[in-house]
Amino acid sequence: MQDLIHAQRVRLRMARRVLAHSGPKGPPSAPPTIPPIIINPFSRPIPVPAIDPRHAPPGPPVTPPRRPDWRM
Repeated sequence: MQDLIHAQRVRLRMARRVLAHSGPKGPPSAPPTIPPIIINPFSRPIPVPAIDPRHAPPGPPVTPPRRPDWRM
């Protein structure tokens, strides 16, 4: 008797395994997403500014040192 019960359980488990994968399928999964485009600011050349860059103002004129003054 125990052998019959065990055999029925084994058959029932096998039937469940077979039937579990034979049913209707669910909705289709979503398509794979497109990965984001990551822009690295260091990988491209820096553009030239639209206006002329300011130059440092010229320094005072270079003159030779003064001669000593005459005392009277």
